Amino acid sequence: VEGQDETWDQVKERLLEEVSDLASEALEQDDPIEEMFAGEVGKTVELLDVLVRNYDVVVSNPPYLSSRKMGDELKSFLKDNFSGYRNSYTCFIERCTEMAVQDGFATLVTPEDFMTLYSFRKLRDSIISDYQFVEGVHLSRYGFDQQKDAYTIPFVIRSRSPEDFEASRFYRMTHEQPRYETYEDKIRGLNEITNAVRNGESHDDVYVINQNGFR
Repeated sequence: VEGQDETWDQVKERLLEEVSDLASEALEQDDPIEEMFAGEVGKTVELLDVLVRNYDVVVSNPPYLSSRKMGDELKSFLKDNFSGYRNSYTCFIERCTEMAVQDGFATLVTPEDFMTLYSFRKLRDSIISDYQFVEGVHLSRYGFDQQKDAYTIPFVIRSRSPEDFEASRFYRMTHEQPRYETYEDKIRGLNEITNAVRNGESHDDVYVINQNGFR
C-alpha cells in the first residue's frame, strides 16, 4: 500500500512472488536467459534475508584482501563504513559483530596482524570497548595445512555491555620448540589445551586476563 511501511518479511515475500512470476513467464516463453536471471535474483533475495537479520552465533572464515589491491569503488565503500578498512577481513570482523544479537557470539579465523598493526588501532579500540574477547588461539605459523606460512588467530568475541565482561582466555601456540613445531603438533596441542580447559585443569599455554589490560 502506498505510503505504508513494510517489514522485511513482507518485502521478501513480495520480491519472491515477483521472482516466481518472472521465472514462470520465462518458462512459458522458453527464455533460458530470463529464467536464469530470475534464479539469480531469487538467490540475492535469500542472501539479503541472511544479511539483514541478527543471530546468536556468527561464524566466518572471511576473505583477505589488502586495500592496496582493491578497486577504487570497494576501497571507497570500506573506508566510508569500517574502521578496519585497510583489509577486507577486518571489515568482516566488524560486520560479524554487528550481525550478532546482544550477548551473541562472533567467531572468526583471520590473520593476526589486526592485533598489532598501527593501521588497525581504531578497530582494536572498538573491540576492547564494545565487545568481550572470549578466547583466542594464537597459532602464528602453520595456521592452515595448505598455508604453511599463514599467521593466524581463530577467536571468539561476544556482543555485550562492558559491565558484563568476563576474563578473556588465550591459548599461546606460537613457540615452535618443543611443543608446536609442525601443523600436526598444533592440532595435537590444541586438543590437549581444549581438553584441559573443559576439565577445569591448568595448562602452561593458557592465559586468562582482563582485556582492559590491552589498553
